[in-house]
Amino acid sequence: MITICCTQKLLRRLRIATPGAIAMPPTNALGNWYVNLIYIGRTQMVIATSERSLLTVLLPAADLCNSLMVNLVDTAYFLLQEIGIDSGCAEREADAMRPALFAHTESRSVLASMNDFSLSLDSYWNDGLVPMEIMLRFAATPKSALMSAGGPTGTPAEITRMLLGGTGESTRFRIKNDRHGRSEGRAESPRQNR
Repeated sequence: MITICCTQKLLRRLRIATPGAIAMPPTNALGNWYVNLIYIGRTQMVIATSERSLLTVLLPAADLCNSLMVNLVDTAYFLLQEIGIDSGCAEREADAMRPALFAHTESRSVLASMNDFSLSLDSYWNDGLVPMEIMLRFAATPKSALMSAGGPTGTPAEITRMLLGGTGESTRFRIKNDRHGRSEGRAESPRQNR
């Protein structure tokens, strides 16, 4: 079980005046998920971020009342596989995300990380990247909130692999630096636009 920690804007869209729950301790490895509505150009989407690893997914904003949880669980499952988590472990994490409660956001740190990701969305979108490629870029972006002395370098993908016991890099997508030191994703096989 997890808690979906929603911004006020999203709670209004879901027609939840006052959530009936406070954030509960989650039973999954990635923790509760923070969710907000955003715009990419003229397209409205949902951004959802794991509180423990800052792994971030992008979801369609259409029919949120009926599709939010299904889309969140499915997209998280596919992203976990893309970053190197084996399918059995990804499936267990997805199963542990159900059922879910809705509550207000609590962590300013997670919200700040979500805002950082949101600032780069327009650029990625205008470059023609599909949502999965954008999510993989986010997963490879070091976040100061995740860095610790002597520990991992602090990317959401590394922390997620550590939390879920994944061992390797994705075989389908690698992030490499171009000659100017910027990260550039290279897809090695076609993927669904999820």
